[in-house]
Amino acid sequence: MSITHPSADQSRDVRIGGEIRISRVEDVREDRLDVLWSDGGRSQYWAHWIRLRATAAGLFTGVARNWSDGANFHPQQRLVSESDRIERAHTAGGGAYLVVTWRDGTSDRLAAPDIWSAEHDDPARRIERKTWSSTKTWPSWDFGPLIEDPSREVLLAFLTFYLEHGVALISNVPRRVDSLARVAGGIAALAPSHLGDAFDIRTTDNPKHIGEVAAGIPLHIDLVYRQFPPSVQALHAINQIEDGGENELVDIHHILGQMAPEDIELLSTIPVDFVARSTSVHFRGRHPVLQFDLDGNFTGVAYNQYKISFPPSVPPAYYFAFERFRRMIHAPENVNRMRIPQDAVLVFDNRRTLHGRRSFRDTSRHVIGCFLSDDDLRSRYRLLAEAASGGQLA
Repeated sequence: MSITHPSADQSRDVRIGGEIRISRVEDVREDRLDVLWSDGGRSQYWAHWIRLRATAAGLFTGVARNWSDGANFHPQQRLVSESDRIERAHTAGGGAYLVVTWRDGTSDRLAAPDIWSAEHDDPARRIERKTWSSTKTWPSWDFGPLIEDPSREVLLAFLTFYLEHGVALISNVPRRVDSLARVAGGIAALAPSHLGDAFDIRTTDNPKHIGEVAAGIPLHIDLVYRQFPPSVQALHAINQIEDGGENELVDIHHILGQMAPEDIELLSTIPVDFVARSTSVHFRGRHPVLQFDLDGNFTGVAYNQYKISFPPSVPPAYYFAFERFRRMIHAPENVNRMRIPQDAVLVFDNRRTLHGRRSFRDTSRHVIGCFLSDDDLRSRYRLLAEAASGGQLA
């Protein structure tokens, strides 16, 4: 990257690698303009944002240059000015640059990949979710090239599949109680909970959590009663049984496509309580059952019929929407049933995938579970995706 410092008689030149090109600039107004990209896409940019993007680059020098990952303004700079009015704009260098001339007579020259990256520079956000139902079969990744003697290509393929589907399977994991920690270390940082770094899931005469019983467990997400439930969960089958104990998985991203818009509206705008109370803990989380970010993207589900508590303010229509949701998640065509293979680790998105378990009689069944950092997992994916594209914008 080369940067020239801004001055009244010199265009500011911000260059980064990439082959992103601008086809043309359209609808140029004093406060905004439209860019038509070489791939046919269109973006609108406000004048103040363009000014900030261009001016800040020349201000980041010394220590600030190393700290300014993704920043588009410098602490020394004024955010807005009445002089930030566009006089005209055009492309240069065969679409490699956007050149904006301002009403005060100055001009800015920004590399097309630089402004494009402001919207598209997160490869994890560009992952297209792939929905699944009862008929989905799951491929597996071998422990050796994924964890023991890791291959960047194998890990990228695994993380890509996980981010697409919210579920991924690792096979041939050594039958040791510490193997799950090795798997976790190769994928993302551990996210300890009140259950510890890892926790046993096997029957006991004095169960401390529902996983330690042989009875069936209804669909839920784990730790829904926390203010920030964990996003990634892993389960290692240390000793699997042949009859019963199958896991049941439901893809809520698939369920959303079956729901009426008014039901989604109710379940995403009205929060309910989830409570875990015993002699040792008292957790309370308040969440909408369906959660979306400010861009309208689905971010998670909150559901556990044993922990949910409806506030008195919940309107009658909510209960009917909730009941329709319950029927959908339990419909046989939506429930994917699998028994985690012996010596395999199942990794799944605890915020996207409801999971449950069928009852069993053979109490030798032994599974170890843990939670992982979603932020760390996505960080590793971004680094691998960027390396695979040669550091260019993918």
